[in-house]
Amino acid sequence: RFKEVNDTFGHAVGDRLLVAAAQAIRHTARPGDHAARVGGDEFVVLLDPVLDEAEARSIAERIHDAIRGQYVQGLPDGLAQASVGVALSEPDDTPSSLMQRADTALYAAKATRAYTPATTSSHT
Repeated sequence: RFKEVNDTFGHAVGDRLLVAAAQAIRHTARPGDHAARVGGDEFVVLLDPVLDEAEARSIAERIHDAIRGQYVQGLPDGLAQASVGVALSEPDDTPSSLMQRADTALYAAKATRAYTPATTSSHT
């Protein structure tokens, strides 16, 4: 609901929300994981290595909870939230196909506002 935050509380609050989300991701990701903002309010975290879907989902849930728990000045409690999609790499994946599946999982999570991250594949 990043657009809603910007439209309701202003871009300065939206900027603080992005910084808080980035900090939550940075503090929750493991050494060796790589995180980046890919645009707007979307971040990607490359988990390297990840043993299986259960581990990926567990890390995604920790990131989700860390963002949800952020205090953002000017934003009422409980409005800092995240939708998380998980895509596991498959042998024939390209970076583009993996990102496309991650995006699909993200939009599935946004559609349901599910606590548990949506996953597009059960392969490792």
